[in-house]
Amino acid sequence: MRFQPFLCGLFVVSSLAAAELHFAGTLGNSDDSQAVFAGKTFSGIGPVFDDEGTLWERGGSTRLNRYALDGRLLASFEIPEGDERGSDQMTRMGDLLVLKLKKALYTLPLKAPPGTKLTRLKGDVDLIASSAVKDRLIVLEKDALASLDPVTGERTPMTQPGA
Repeated sequence: MRFQPFLCGLFVVSSLAAAELHFAGTLGNSDDSQAVFAGKTFSGIGPVFDDEGTLWERGGSTRLNRYALDGRLLASFEIPEGDERGSDQMTRMGDLLVLKLKKALYTLPLKAPPGTKLTRLKGDVDLIASSAVKDRLIVLEKDALASLDPVTGERTPMTQPGA
């Protein structure tokens, strides 16, 4: 039996005041990282854990949320509509979140105040690595690997698979 850690989120649900706690989804690296928001199921794109001990994860098709480990919503950000097939990705690079939504790349500082708009990087990619090495992120674009600097958007070609 393989241990797979996960976190269950409990969120307060009420229109005016906290009336009850309601199970609203699973955040973590279980085999089925999906959450239910407003009755719809969305594939997760993280979660990403930051130095302040909070989790970042999609909160519906057009929201990125930051949660305390006890499930409290700390901040929310509008994001472009993602890919319904679950191929969206998110990773952390130092003090930045890097998101791949559909084929577009976006960044958001971890210390961004709620409501901050994401920064769109030029170009499209098919995949991003799940972690960074020396402030660079490996991306796959048009069957070629490149090293990405998410601060400048600069890409350095690496190799083509099979070459």
